[in-house]
Amino acid sequence: MEKFLYGAYGPGLSCLMLIILLTGLFYKKAYEKILSLGCLVVLTVPFFSYLLNGALYIRPKSLIPFLPLLCYLTAKYLEKLKNQKIARIWMLLPCLAIIIYIYLKKDDVKSEVLWKLLLLDAVITLLICVAQAYSAWIRKYLTVAVLGPVILSLIVTGSYSWEKSGNLESRKAYEEDTSRSIGKAVDKAITSDSGFYRVEQVGNEEENAENLNRVWNSEQYITSLYSSSYNADYQNFRKNDFQVEQPYRNFLMQSVSQNPVFRQLMGVKYLISSQNIPGYEKKWMTRGGDVYCDENAAPIAYETDQTMSEAEYDRLDFPYNQLVFTRYAVTKDGTVSAGQVKEKLAEDIEKCDFRIPEKNNGISLVVPTENGYQVKMKKKQEFEVAVPEQEEKDGVLFVQFRIENKKPKEDIEISLEGERNKLSSIQHVYYNRNTVFTYAVGLEKGQKTVCLSLGKGEYTIKDMSAYNGVLNEDTGLYQSVFRVDKEQTKGNLIQGRIKSQKDGMFITSIPFDKGFEMTIDGVKVKCEKVNKAFLGFHLEAGKHKIRILYHAPGVTAGKILTGLGVLIVIAGAVRKKKCAE
Repeated sequence: MEKFLYGAYGPGLSCLMLIILLTGLFYKKAYEKILSLGCLVVLTVPFFSYLLNGALYIRPKSLIPFLPLLCYLTAKYLEKLKNQKIARIWMLLPCLAIIIYIYLKKDDVKSEVLWKLLLLDAVITLLICVAQAYSAWIRKYLTVAVLGPVILSLIVTGSYSWEKSGNLESRKAYEEDTSRSIGKAVDKAITSDSGFYRVEQVGNEEENAENLNRVWNSEQYITSLYSSSYNADYQNFRKNDFQVEQPYRNFLMQSVSQNPVFRQLMGVKYLISSQNIPGYEKKWMTRGGDVYCDENAAPIAYETDQTMSEAEYDRLDFPYNQLVFTRYAVTKDGTVSAGQVKEKLAEDIEKCDFRIPEKNNGISLVVPTENGYQVKMKKKQEFEVAVPEQEEKDGVLFVQFRIENKKPKEDIEISLEGERNKLSSIQHVYYNRNTVFTYAVGLEKGQKTVCLSLGKGEYTIKDMSAYNGVLNEDTGLYQSVFRVDKEQTKGNLIQGRIKSQKDGMFITSIPFDKGFEMTIDGVKVKCEKVNKAFLGFHLEAGKHKIRILYHAPGVTAGKILTGLGVLIVIAGAVRKKKCAE
């Protein structure tokens, strides 16, 4: 019932709609019976929600397009009531059936308040039907009689549903989030740089969630995405290979990352933020937020001969599996081993202690165990944790540990310097399975402590490892930079030039897909998967013109079906005209 009765994430129907559909099964005309039965089946059989959601999941939002049809059935029902074309028994029996159904299914409704509201709605509808059946006065003024209870029901249940879903936003907050001054800051970052880089907007987790799919300029590229249809390689790279933090309970919400290594790898050269960001230099101050720049960010596309193989990369553990991307590109056939990489990175990173202060005050319990900590928090609590001082320049603190949730039906969240990881309830439809919390937070020069926020819940922290490091500014990785032609680069086409100093690999941070077509100087080349999830190919020394074209799967079939649909509509119109003549 929650899927389509007053739900904020579905058609939001009332109990009257179920009564109308049941009553429609006993109409005299066959087409009315079929229409009622069809709508009832589509609403109640999960297969149709699954099919209409593109075979991704069963969600009631796909039923919203049926509202006009259901409104039509409602109008037909009211018309029949007014003209007394529905027998009294078929007015009352469906109402009684729905009341009994709601009562019997009360344990299946998550909220006791909701099922009582549904029951009240059904009872009011029954009383109106009884009054309408036996009172000529109410039949005459049926609209007025129905209007009051309907409005009251909508106000009560609507307010409850929206308050529960937490989707209400103030006008002020909305205007701030959509202010054009933010777009102007993005425009300034893009126009000031002729290179091929990403520009992202960064705030707190709530603001980041609002901006997951938002771009202010057609030339703005971002790393975040919220979509039920996603690139599996990129998703796997973020979650399993690189292990980016997961700040949301929904695993499909791929947020902007606060990890400085990930930002460098993905070419996030510019950030729009109202907060100071370690590793980034403030370039301009704008009304929409300050513009920060990292000159060491990788171009979105470049050529290099510094490579390691995928097999060797898979042998690297945390945090070497992240830092390696500052020195090498990962390809099928590389030139260095995992051991050589660790030896090379030893100058940039060292293991350090990360000890959470003990606490037991009735509200917070943090007790060390043999290989971690036992935590029991009645509410979120912040702790100050000592870290090695950054003596010469900004650095990076890497921390990773496993989480064992003692109350798996509840969420757990832990933040380090504002970088959040969350393990969602096992009951959540998008359970994120984030049982390994990974952090890489920027540290400012001279910083000696970090803020650790332990969220509400009962859980165990174990197998903790921590490292203190720096990002080497000149590793020689980006040997030849791809110069994009901004005039030609539009829609599904990226075009530009590169002057390659030596034979190597053309590396991008564009997620790999079979739909890409790559040409070098007009000649097609075979695409390869590089850096575990991204698009690349072999490139010989010299000057080259590169063209990257994307063919979306199913486009041809879609055009053919659309054409057939247009022809059918035209044929129907012609036939109707001939019949009229």
